[in-house]
Amino acid sequence: MVHITWEQLCSPCARLLLALILFGAGFALKALWWIAVIVLVVWLLGFVVRTADSGGRWYRW
Repeated sequence: MVHITWEQLCSPCARLLLALILFGAGFALKALWWIAVIVLVVWLLGFVVRTADSGGRWYRW
């Protein structure tokens, strides 16, 4: 019968958990970068559209 110690069981599990955490963090950061780029484009388009619409004023008073 083969006896597996706690260290032999925990080491691969810890490596797998670390790999999953890093993969998830990388995916989340990539998704956040795409969201940031989309928000930046919409923000810049807002300046262009508002400038043409309101005669060049960017404030509302």
